[in-house]
Amino acid sequence: MKISFLDDEPEIFPNQYGGKARTIINLAKEFKKMPEVEEVTILSRSITHKEKEFYLGGIKFKKLNDYSIIRDILDEASKTDILNIHNCSFTTPLLTGLNCKIIYHLHDVIYATSDAGSHLDKALGNNWSQIIAPSSFAANVLKSIAWWSDLRNKISVIPRGINKDIFYNLEKIKALKLLSPSLAKKIAQSYPVIFFPQRSSAGKGEEFLVPLSKLLLKEFKAPLILVPGGIKGKSKIIINTHWVKTNDLKAFYSLSDLSLVLSKLPETFSQSTLESIACETPVIAFRYGNLNGLSKNLPLIYIAEPTLDNVYKQIKIALNDPNHKIKSKKSLKVIDKKYNLQIIAKNLLKIYKSSLKNKELLISKQVKQIHKQEPRLFLSPNVAIYINKAYVVNEKKEILVQLLNNNEQELLKLIKSPSTLDQLYSGFNQKNNFNKNLQSLINKKIIIRV
Repeated sequence: MKISFLDDEPEIFPNQYGGKARTIINLAKEFKKMPEVEEVTILSRSITHKEKEFYLGGIKFKKLNDYSIIRDILDEASKTDILNIHNCSFTTPLLTGLNCKIIYHLHDVIYATSDAGSHLDKALGNNWSQIIAPSSFAANVLKSIAWWSDLRNKISVIPRGINKDIFYNLEKIKALKLLSPSLAKKIAQSYPVIFFPQRSSAGKGEEFLVPLSKLLLKEFKAPLILVPGGIKGKSKIIINTHWVKTNDLKAFYSLSDLSLVLSKLPETFSQSTLESIACETPVIAFRYGNLNGLSKNLPLIYIAEPTLDNVYKQIKIALNDPNHKIKSKKSLKVIDKKYNLQIIAKNLLKIYKSSLKNKELLISKQVKQIHKQEPRLFLSPNVAIYINKAYVVNEKKEILVQLLNNNEQELLKLIKSPSTLDQLYSGFNQKNNFNKNLQSLINKKIIIRV
C-alpha cells in the first residue's frame, strides 16, 4: 500500500509548526514501520529544502509551489493508494474515476476567514472516501453543519497521537543543558515556571499573561512565564523563548511547573495539552472545544473559567495539589492507551481498507427542497458552558459571559446533535416557556440555527 499526505501550511519541514504538522510527521513515520506499507510520501507547500524531491528516514518529501501544484496533486492521486488531505488554505480539486482513496482530515471547525486558513468549509467541498475527525466534538460540529448531506455518514473519530520518543519527562539537569546558558540559569532560579506553548495573536488567550504576571509577582519571589513568541504588553517575568523546535519542547514542558492552554478557539483536539501531560506537567485550560472532553479523562488538566481570577485560582490549586503524582500516573496511562501512535496508525489503516476507492464513490446525496426543511439547532462551538454560565467568544475574540436560567440549562442538555424544533420541544418540560428560552439562547449566540 502506498500512502500519501497532502499539506499546505504552516511549516512542516524541517520544523513542524503546530499540532497538524507534527501529526502528519508522526503518522508518516509510524506507517513506514508497517510491512504492508510500501511507500510514504509527504507533499507540502511548506517544505524548505534545496531539492524539490528528497528522502529522509525512508519518507519521500515533495515540495509544492506555484501553478504546478494541481499537476503534482493529480500525479500523486493517480499513483498512490491513499491520499490524506490536511489542507486548511488550499482547496483540493474534485477528483473522480481514480483508484486511490481520498481521505480528509479535519483539524479545526472554523469557517474560511480573510486572515487565516480553515478546515470546516474544506470538509464540505469534496466527495471524500472518508473524513477523519480528531474528537467527538469536531465530528459533532461537522455533522451539525452538514445535516443536509450524507457526507455526515462518512465521518470517523480517530484522535491524534503523541510521540513518546519525543515527549516525556526529562530530568532537570538534562533539560537545562538543551537551553542557552542564560535561559537555563534564569529558569533554575525561578518558581513557579509557567509555559505558554501557544501561538500569540491567534485567540489562544495571550491577553491573560501580563495581568497574570502582576498577580504572580504579588505572591511569589521569582515567578517566570515562558512564551515562544512576542506578546502585546510588557512584563519583566515574561520571556520570549522564540520558536522552539519539536525535539526541544520536552525540555520546556519538563522544566515548567505547569502549562497554560488558555485557548478561546473551538479546539478540535489540543496537541499541546497532551504533550505537556506526557512530560508530567499539569495544564490549566478552558472548556472550549475538545478541552472539555480531554479534561474528563486526564486528571492533570485543571479546568478554569475564562476569567483572570479563576485562572489564577486554578494555578495555585495545581501548584499545591498533593495528588500530583497520582494524577500524573493516571493521565499517562490514558495517553499510552488512547493516544498511542501505533494503535492510531493501525486504526487508520482499518479505515483505509474499508473505504471506497475514488472511482467507486457515488455522488454524495443531499436533502431535497432544503427551503422546506425545518431549521436545525446545535450548540455553538464558540461557547464554553459552566453550569449556569456560558462564556461566548464573539467575532472580535472577546469573551462575553451569559448567565443561564434553569430552563436554558435544560434546553442545552437536550442538544446532543443537530435537532429540529419539534425534537427539542418534545423533550422540554416547561412547554409554555419553550419559545422564549430558545430564542434567548439564539440571541445570546449560544445556540446556532442552520
